[in-house]
Amino acid sequence: MTSDGKEACQSVLLESQKFNRNTVTLAFVQKAKVGAASKRALLSYLMAVSSKRYPTQQAVAKKLMALYGASFSVRVQAVGDLNLLIVTLTYVKKSRLPIDANAAERFEQEVISFLNDMVFDLDLKGLQEDQQTLSAEKGNLLQAILNRRDDKVGLAVDEARTRLFQEPALQASILGGKEEVKKMTVDQLALAYREMIEEDERLLFVQGDWQEAQLKALVNKWPNGTRASEQPVRVSWPALVKGPLQWIENADFSQAVVLAHYRLPEDRDLFATGLLLNALLGAGPSSLLFTEIREKRSLAYQISSRFQWDLGLVTVLAECANNNARAVLDLVDEQLAKIALGKVEDEMIEQAKRTVLAARKRLADEPEAETFEAMQAALLPGIPAPDALARRIQSVTKGELATLAKELQKIDCSVMGQGEHHDDNAF
Repeated sequence: MTSDGKEACQSVLLESQKFNRNTVTLAFVQKAKVGAASKRALLSYLMAVSSKRYPTQQAVAKKLMALYGASFSVRVQAVGDLNLLIVTLTYVKKSRLPIDANAAERFEQEVISFLNDMVFDLDLKGLQEDQQTLSAEKGNLLQAILNRRDDKVGLAVDEARTRLFQEPALQASILGGKEEVKKMTVDQLALAYREMIEEDERLLFVQGDWQEAQLKALVNKWPNGTRASEQPVRVSWPALVKGPLQWIENADFSQAVVLAHYRLPEDRDLFATGLLLNALLGAGPSSLLFTEIREKRSLAYQISSRFQWDLGLVTVLAECANNNARAVLDLVDEQLAKIALGKVEDEMIEQAKRTVLAARKRLADEPEAETFEAMQAALLPGIPAPDALARRIQSVTKGELATLAKELQKIDCSVMGQGEHHDDNAF
């Protein structure tokens, strides 16, 4: 709580007795800013391995082992036009330990103290005096950036961001840029860390056997931020740039990566319909894209679609021979037209519903996935509660799918591949 009594952190308790472990997830949320991605990415690497009480990765690892094999991680994630720094701590439930009640209480207090030390007590002075940890984590982040550049799908997605989004802050990779990371100073990191602690909105999710009183006690121990009296930070669908089909030459690609982005209509209760449309279009081996383009025509090595509610997009991604790229794009539009005209068998729609509902059930067996969905629901409008969503998916009609398919607007499409294999006249 802040000093004026207003909530400084939105807390969500996901009660569960299914698992032997509790999972505590804390997200620091801010609108994406130019130049912030590199700082926050490097902070996430440093916060995972160092604090004043646990100054080295070895000290952190030793403490986690002492906490009966607890696990601790920090990562960055883009959600719509937001930049999230997400801290996750997982530890065995005290009721599962072969110790008495008093020892169990002390154990859980140690867990919470460790979390607070790692999140709110980064040793910036120590990083300045001995830059070995900073150099090591810069190297790890730079390697992750290089690995993403070596991943042709990741590279194509990052290239598409530079054309797709109007806002420069959204055009950058969530890991930031190589040169920015190399030049990053401790003073720059200190400013970014202070801004995060003081100004970011905080979202706390605990899955397991906690009580509401424990949530409040945890939040009360944290330093106050300044966001409590302001409007909460929530996702707004980013402004997009509508552009022509582009061929991006890359001599290292033996096959092309094809991307097509379709904008969802705004101000509609479309989440369930969008999930189902995506399953029907390209999410799985029974989808239209897989059966019509990969299986029947053998035009793509792999092809799928993604429903990106946080961006207001349905995105199609395919890998194919360079000279098949245009045909793949045309066939994607053909499958959407088929849905828009209602020329899809009822059994395919029912199979799509089964696919979506099965994926929903699997979430219940994946604590981190369930937590991330709860986080998205807190940040994004239009996501129903799980039970209501399941009922809504069952009730979606062929007509609703057709209407949504008609209203999708193609915004951007691109092909990244070797230039000598494409027909310039086709693009």
